[in-house]
Amino acid sequence: MPKMLKHYLLFLFPFIVSSVVLFDRDSFYFAPNNDDMYVEIKPSGVFYLCYAYFSLFFAYAVFYVSSLINKKSCTVALAATMYATSFIYTAHFFITGQFIHQNSVFVLFDTNVLEAADFLRALTFAAIAKTVLLTAVYIAFPVVLLRHTFPLPAFQKKKTAFSVFAFSVLAAAGLEKICVHSNLEPFTRALCAVAEYRTDVNRIKRMKETLYSGKIPEITSAVPEETPETYVIVIGESASRLYHPFYTQEAIAPSPLKDLNLKIFNNVSAAATITEASLEAVFFKPFPSGESGTFLSFPDFLKGAGFKTFWLSNQFRIGKSDNVSGLLSERADETVFTNTTDSYQKNFSHVPLDEKLIPHFENALNDPARKKVVFVHLFGSHLPYFRRFPADLKIEGEDESFAGTVRRTAASNNAFKERMAYTKSLYYTDTLLKRMIRTLSQKGSYASLIYFSDHGADPENGLNRTDDSALLAVPFFVWTAPEYDAFNATKVKQMSAAAGKKYNTKRLFSTLADWMNLTQPALTAKRDSLFSQEYKEETPPDEQK
Repeated sequence: MPKMLKHYLLFLFPFIVSSVVLFDRDSFYFAPNNDDMYVEIKPSGVFYLCYAYFSLFFAYAVFYVSSLINKKSCTVALAATMYATSFIYTAHFFITGQFIHQNSVFVLFDTNVLEAADFLRALTFAAIAKTVLLTAVYIAFPVVLLRHTFPLPAFQKKKTAFSVFAFSVLAAAGLEKICVHSNLEPFTRALCAVAEYRTDVNRIKRMKETLYSGKIPEITSAVPEETPETYVIVIGESASRLYHPFYTQEAIAPSPLKDLNLKIFNNVSAAATITEASLEAVFFKPFPSGESGTFLSFPDFLKGAGFKTFWLSNQFRIGKSDNVSGLLSERADETVFTNTTDSYQKNFSHVPLDEKLIPHFENALNDPARKKVVFVHLFGSHLPYFRRFPADLKIEGEDESFAGTVRRTAASNNAFKERMAYTKSLYYTDTLLKRMIRTLSQKGSYASLIYFSDHGADPENGLNRTDDSALLAVPFFVWTAPEYDAFNATKVKQMSAAAGKKYNTKRLFSTLADWMNLTQPALTAKRDSLFSQEYKEETPPDEQK
């Protein structure tokens, strides 16, 4: 084989292997107007053709530069970069079934024993075999091609070679611009994952450095000190108000919560469309604290008011650096994570059901602390929906016509399946909330429970949507024990009056404090509390879209 052809194939080979992974997906998403609205496109032959031409042109451009320099060290450096990045991209997919992202890097650098054990248990023989074969090929192929290649012969037709190079650069750039996916993804995705990892680590680090941990002055409670208090804050995941049976007539069945003493709010919007941003907006607030920090977490605020706090979560917690959920859990007195799996595992196949939290919830309620707040962070209705409820879920009062209605209106069979599974996941969450409320009510004491979702979801359209209404509209309701109602008659009346008022969970810090009858001049504002007669419905400028 001619030396120049060997040299060219050296740079083309990673493109060929990586194509197996690049197109192993149901669809690509892109923003046609460079905004937040995405359109879904299914891969087709045009995608493969585009990638094939791009690969030929880009590989030639690299080949030309390498040949012009004509130094083995330069060629090895270029090839090593391409082979290393594409190998990580492909091997990661073979092992996990997922494309590499920042959580993969979190696990690599910040893993713990439980996460490592779950990862090893998830490995299959087929994944290991494919990775070993890939490793052998990625080592053997460049070694064979680089043997006896240098020095390279000079280009016989230099002008022609340069013209082809110039055309290749322009053609590759043009193809990259018009494609809805990046043809360089196999080589850039690993680097982007590392960059995103560093950004997230630094963000969490900054949050930790600016958290206030000193004594909080001037916190007052309207509840007598001798009164035992128990509050439960349940944070749902991806539950949309537009599909919840409390808010729509098109439901698979009435909510299991329908007969409980709930105050239901009909016009609440999420602070953000992703979990991390939503939790940060809800549970952190600027606090003037000199050099100690600039923000206060809600768990720290509660501890300053004399409450014992519990954080029970079925969400992901990732290593030492963690995420916002992990950071909040660190501020609680006691923490339990029932989900020890890694967020990159294919289809979240090993994530336990939320019912695994129930025993820990009961333990927290039985804790001897007289004043306590229990945070329960569900995995809720996170994708894939069919894994968010038990296969033998029994639905009481099921509407037999519901499936037919959804099938008639669904755009595709897949949309029908997604909607049905999503609806069942919402129903399952309500069964768990019912169990929690019943357990709480059996204590026969001053107690209350709040449920809201971090954000919603659009099960029928996924990311292929024209607006974010389904992602921002979230369910929000409150259960109160008779003892709570008796002491807070005015507040409970205001809850009913506020049922239809517009509210954004960015202001929830004040509502939660008011719910517990806690005040602090710099942190709580009656105008921001949905349960206050002084609540101002207008949306502050920083909440406007």
